[in-house]
Amino acid sequence: MKRLLCLCLVLCSILLLLPSCNDQAGPAGTSAPASTVDPNAPVYTVIFKIRGELYEVPTRENAIPVPPEGYDAPYSTVDKNFTFAGWDKELVAPTAEYMEKYKQMVYYARYDSETRYYDVTFRIGEETYPVSVAANELPVCPVTPESSGQVFTRWDKEPVPAKENAAYTAVFMDDDCPSTFTVATWNIGHFANGNAAESKIKDADYDTKSSSFRNYINGLGADLLCLNEYSRYFTDSQNHPASEALFEETPPVYYAGPQRNFSCNAVFSRLPLRNLTLHEFECNKNAVLLYSSSNKAHFYYYVTAELTVGTETVHFVFTHLAFDEARTPDTVCMAQINELIELYKDVDHVVMMGDWNAYHKNMFDPFADAGYTLGNYGETLTCIGSKTGGLEWAVDDIIVKGLTMTGFHAVNTGLSDHIAVVATLTLPQP
Repeated sequence: MKRLLCLCLVLCSILLLLPSCNDQAGPAGTSAPASTVDPNAPVYTVIFKIRGELYEVPTRENAIPVPPEGYDAPYSTVDKNFTFAGWDKELVAPTAEYMEKYKQMVYYARYDSETRYYDVTFRIGEETYPVSVAANELPVCPVTPESSGQVFTRWDKEPVPAKENAAYTAVFMDDDCPSTFTVATWNIGHFANGNAAESKIKDADYDTKSSSFRNYINGLGADLLCLNEYSRYFTDSQNHPASEALFEETPPVYYAGPQRNFSCNAVFSRLPLRNLTLHEFECNKNAVLLYSSSNKAHFYYYVTAELTVGTETVHFVFTHLAFDEARTPDTVCMAQINELIELYKDVDHVVMMGDWNAYHKNMFDPFADAGYTLGNYGETLTCIGSKTGGLEWAVDDIIVKGLTMTGFHAVNTGLSDHIAVVATLTLPQP
């Protein structure tokens, strides 16, 4: 009797361990084990969307779909690094009922992202300064470039927002300057003859056009050149930097301010200018121009720099003033002129250059009253073909205080709707 009882207990234990009928079908929401998939079962197309691409994977009924290879590989864009984080929902086997109801089965790959960083190196002489820069951020050197007996002028190429690893080398020049030098200013007309706020030159014409501009600029014989209505690119495709098109070798000092519609000021100098800095006109705030809806007072700005000559400092202003077609009077332009005069009223040596948009000689009177010498006191027409309504368009000028100006002259050209003016300046020695 005891033997029979023990045998019954053993049989009951074995039965408890055997799977039930429900267990053989697999857990809810998953397919049956692979051995139960009918090789003759219908095949459905399961879609995987991975990194914006669609992949169609044939999958038999009751079989778990298998994603294409490489779906979980990390990848990068210019500004982000991505790692696979899973699918938008659990992978389940297609069934006839599901496909009839929903028509298709689609899975979206999800990825976690983090900012991508680039290695940027600044070289100053024999020293290197590596920095890690977030994508699309402008790299900044962690130290001030210095070299004994020299002045830092620029980096060998203009720092741009990080999109790749990069290296920049500091460019220096001897920190001495003659007391006599030649300067020029030219409204270059965005390489579109003043008819657009961007270049209209085609890549196919690059060689001939760049040669013409270079020859004209070389003929000015200037140690320092101010350009108004400058575009950073010489052709409309933006394949050719303007600094390379205009010079066989870019001068040591190169500065290009922001391009705001028609307003963009640039400076090229073989003189050791320091501290090139952009400034906004205070009088631009809340000012309204009637010229056009695209011509705003706040587009216009000025750039300052200093030049050390012996023991003296010469202050430079490079600018393009506002233009108001109403002209009754152009109060914004006059306010900008008066603001500059007030700013430098206590400075001994000042050079101001650019397109003043002063369409009448009387608009220059405040400079003369403040003790400035004007190279073009309304006598020389510099905006070609714009003598209309009895107004003299002598708008481009070199204006100085505390320096002697000689040889002021204009240089004709058809490369822009403006022509350049040139002068030799001498700083009197103590």
